[in-house]
Amino acid sequence: MLRFRNGLISMILFCSIILLGFISTSYADIEIEELRSYNGTNIEYDRGSTYFTFYVRTNEPYGALLWSVDGEWGPNDGILGNGKKKDHYFSFSNLTGRLKGNTYKIEVTAYGLDPNGHLVVPTDNMDTATYNFTVYKPIVTSGYAPTFLEKPRNTGAYGHAEVSAHYFNGTDFVMEGYAFFNNKSDVELSAEAWFRQNEYFISDPVRNILSKSDEKRDTKEKKNYEPGKIDSWTPDSWVVNYPLGRLIGETERFYYDAHTHLQVRTVEAGTQVQDDWEADSGIQEFNKDDNPDDFP
Repeated sequence: MLRFRNGLISMILFCSIILLGFISTSYADIEIEELRSYNGTNIEYDRGSTYFTFYVRTNEPYGALLWSVDGEWGPNDGILGNGKKKDHYFSFSNLTGRLKGNTYKIEVTAYGLDPNGHLVVPTDNMDTATYNFTVYKPIVTSGYAPTFLEKPRNTGAYGHAEVSAHYFNGTDFVMEGYAFFNNKSDVELSAEAWFRQNEYFISDPVRNILSKSDEKRDTKEKKNYEPGKIDSWTPDSWVVNYPLGRLIGETERFYYDAHTHLQVRTVEAGTQVQDDWEADSGIQEFNKDDNPDDFP
């Protein structure tokens, strides 16, 4: 998990709060009405950028806001109010992802104003809200298929295959995937995509050898596409996910891999040309550490 250094700006901000007022009777009436990500979701994807923005709104103008991630301050972690604003956007620049997901605890504390419009601390007129935010890092293969001596030409299509996430949600081993195709050639092409998740078991405990025991596959129908046509596919989770129905036990180990495959071929008669884009998670071990923290 991310670990920020204590923010100098926060220290300056808090000292500023102290200097702005004096200890007096406090009014515990400010409330944080909304705390969310910029897109309104608690899930995002690390596609090369780890910069994410959040939004907070209070029921009345705030005197100050302080925010942190995983209980630690960042370099820009607070703001003083102007006596008018009730909302604010703030950002973190290093919320990295992984295929199983990294979950961060975003926390905001709002300080209210006294009846005279002054910011006074210490005070009971404050409210704190938290927000869990998970970042996944997809495995991606995309672009134009390469050419080499054994394959002097390709279809001319642009393809994209990814395993977007691979995690345990408290009841199921989940594969998220995505495939995209754009016929940028000047001929008709066929395209199809499939998604699969394999289950493994330890076949040789001494040498720790894993063997495949089962496969779940979702194959999308092959279709023909004229030049300039595009299509995309995502897996049916009911088809490729593996249900467990409960949390992972203290000593249990489960092994799965996830795979996305996009295949494009020429349709015209004669020598057929084929391009493939594949994204694969490799075999992932799941244990009790993969149980979601907020699962009931």
